[in-house]
Amino acid sequence: MRRSAALFLGIIAVTIVAPYWPGRVAPADSPAAPLGGTLSADPQGWAFHPAVAVGRDGAVYVAWSQHTKPENWQYVGTYVKRWVNGAWQSLGGRIGHTTKDPGAKWAEGYAPRLAVLDGTPYVTWYEGGGYGWGTIDGQAIRSVVFVAHWDGRQWTLDANPAMPNGALNTDPEAAARTPALAAVGGTLHAAWIEVRRVPERGAHNVVVVKRLVGGQWLRAGRDLRAESSDYTRMLDVALVDVGGVPHVAWSEVAPGNGRPLVHVAQWNGTDWTRIGRSLNVSRDGFANLLALAGAGNVLHLAWQERSATGNTRIHVKSWDGSTWTPTTASLNVDADRGEAGRPALASDGSRVWLAWTEGVPGQRGRLYSRWLGPAGWSAPMGPLNADREAGAADTPALGAGPQGAFLAWAEKNPPPAMKQVYGRPLP
Repeated sequence: MRRSAALFLGIIAVTIVAPYWPGRVAPADSPAAPLGGTLSADPQGWAFHPAVAVGRDGAVYVAWSQHTKPENWQYVGTYVKRWVNGAWQSLGGRIGHTTKDPGAKWAEGYAPRLAVLDGTPYVTWYEGGGYGWGTIDGQAIRSVVFVAHWDGRQWTLDANPAMPNGALNTDPEAAARTPALAAVGGTLHAAWIEVRRVPERGAHNVVVVKRLVGGQWLRAGRDLRAESSDYTRMLDVALVDVGGVPHVAWSEVAPGNGRPLVHVAQWNGTDWTRIGRSLNVSRDGFANLLALAGAGNVLHLAWQERSATGNTRIHVKSWDGSTWTPTTASLNVDADRGEAGRPALASDGSRVWLAWTEGVPGQRGRLYSRWLGPAGWSAPMGPLNADREAGAADTPALGAGPQGAFLAWAEKNPPPAMKQVYGRPLP
């Protein structure tokens, strides 16, 4: 069943950084204020989880999840904006389904991701509440992943006819979440985490990858997971183009282990090949949120990890096609006390940018960035918060293009004490 939906575009900004010194580092000062203020569709609502993509023409796109103020309440949806000719332009309105769509009952939209292919922006997100998505013709449908593209006037669903509602899931009974999106070698690829139920043996998680070819969603190889036993759980997934080859990373909890491990695989032309073993820094490390960037034929991976007795740190490794570089020391501003949030990565082919949030006890989350050059990682830049004193920043997102890198993030700051989305280019 094909449907179209509308969205608003969000904001984006750049991230830059030079050599790295471990330990407590004094950050460089923050640049100018964010572009155009809040990107939120309703500043009295709650905007969160931004995503960024940059086209070859330099157009910057930002997507985010949003609900509106209580008196105008509606399910959370996705919005997108584009920065072009010195201004932010909304692309449509709320994207996603509503209870007016046949079968949709809990059509809440979360975790958007963006990609630009041949000048056309694409967005993916997942829908569904705690009870699934809804029911069509008596078939119960669990949470689902959708992809849509901007046709110049509206967002049009790139539907999978094998699903009653056009979602990308492999089956209505398989619950999908946490999608990723990338244009790889001129073809759109989507990846997501899917929960598979095994009768009388519980359930396990897998990563599914599909590509859009001639308007049809085709499976790219087998399901991805490191563990073969049931009850495997996955926390996050990322997808990127490296030299025209898709690469996927994910964090996975093995049964009986209890700690998530980071894994990476690359496409060999017919199936997926794992790249080494798990990449955790410490044997007892709890690795979760991760990000990927491709610079030429080099893959860069950033992730968040917490040891059993330490703080939450950001680490980065690079794969040159044959070996992983040694893991860098923690890239936190405060390696000993700083609690780091979700990392973001982007590359324009010459430099790799990293962004993350970090706080210490009694301090609101602060936004920082670094860049990787020939001499190593730069000193951190920041805090980049819209409100350096009262703002609490989280979930940064990065995109890069011919004009540099762009950074978007969510931040709660009074008044009106609601979470907003902001964006800025970094020098």
